[in-house]
Amino acid sequence: MRKDEITGLVQILGFSVEDMSFQERKGQIPEVRIRLTRDKPWYCCAGCGQYYLTYYDCQPCEVRDLSYGQWKKSYLVFDKVRVKCMRCGVKTEKLEWLEPYARLTRRFEQEVAQECRFLQSIKTVAKRLHLHWETVKEIDKKYLLKELEPPDFKGVEELAVDEIALKKNHHYATVIAEAYRNRVLGVEKDRTEKSLGRFYKKLGKKGCALIKAVAMDMWTPYEKATRKYCLKAEIVYDQFHIIQNYGKIIDKVRNMEFAKAKKEEQKVFKGTKYLLLSNRAKVRGNNRVRLDDLLKVNQSLTIVYLLKDDLKHLWDYRYEGWARKWFEGWESRAKDSGIEPLIKFAESLKEHLRGILAHCRYGISTSFLEGMNNKIKVIKRIAFGFRDMEYFFLKIRGAFTE
Repeated sequence: MRKDEITGLVQILGFSVEDMSFQERKGQIPEVRIRLTRDKPWYCCAGCGQYYLTYYDCQPCEVRDLSYGQWKKSYLVFDKVRVKCMRCGVKTEKLEWLEPYARLTRRFEQEVAQECRFLQSIKTVAKRLHLHWETVKEIDKKYLLKELEPPDFKGVEELAVDEIALKKNHHYATVIAEAYRNRVLGVEKDRTEKSLGRFYKKLGKKGCALIKAVAMDMWTPYEKATRKYCLKAEIVYDQFHIIQNYGKIIDKVRNMEFAKAKKEEQKVFKGTKYLLLSNRAKVRGNNRVRLDDLLKVNQSLTIVYLLKDDLKHLWDYRYEGWARKWFEGWESRAKDSGIEPLIKFAESLKEHLRGILAHCRYGISTSFLEGMNNKIKVIKRIAFGFRDMEYFFLKIRGAFTE
């Protein structure tokens, strides 16, 4: 192959291929070193961009480039110069294909970053490309920062806020996303008022003023932060979390009734915790028989179980007046039951009724964030955990950009 053809293959702006040397030893990775020469004696100041025909000094430089076929490691060898700029003084030259002080070409770094986008572990990418894992991580982080910072808040009017577990012993982070698009706008450490407040500060006063509604669970710190920064925003309590909290009431009543039941009846209670929390339509076979047997022997559990399914119908209404009237009927039945945990739960819902009925005006929820949570767990599992939280949060945002 002629030198001009090799130059066309390598495609380094302003340089031509002078020579190539190959190294292939048993047990080692095949390497190729490509010696480059300049097409023209033009040198660009990295400070101001001014071009010069002479340089101050030079030294040989070797940088890693993309692989070429069986040659898994390829290096570009050239003379890197410094120019004596009239404005900036002595400066290293600017090369379009190489970052300042980098040991890898831009296009090779781009390949590394692209490999990291497919939910591969850093270790896997490093092994395939024959790099140190820390080098891969720093490249991925750099490109994520370029892509995601500063965040694009244009057109954002409705938000969804939820928490994710970082690790055991109640270590959490707060995830903020657009309510209508699978786009994570921010991830903040902890789940405090300050955590969500940090995001709202990034959003800015103008951005906060445009927020019409925020979907969340009944976590007081989130509500306080939203009311403090987004004065016009409507709080929309999420159905999933309300029903999830109702599950705790069912479990509490089950434990109370188990303690009061006779020994013969207690056998029916055993192993039914998750049956009571499941949707009746999804309980089949022997489990359906066990659930029916339990409901037959205990009236209190029958009441709380049936009222759970009834409560879900509240989110079927799109007119607030009818939804409020329906809830009043449900609340009346809950209070008439005489079951103390259920009565307290109904009173709590009444206190938060405005936020619950806000779904009639804004059909948003945090349900899609629950689906995101599964993907976030995959990201965390593939990486075997993250020591750099900033990088982990960038990975989450990078996985949900649209």
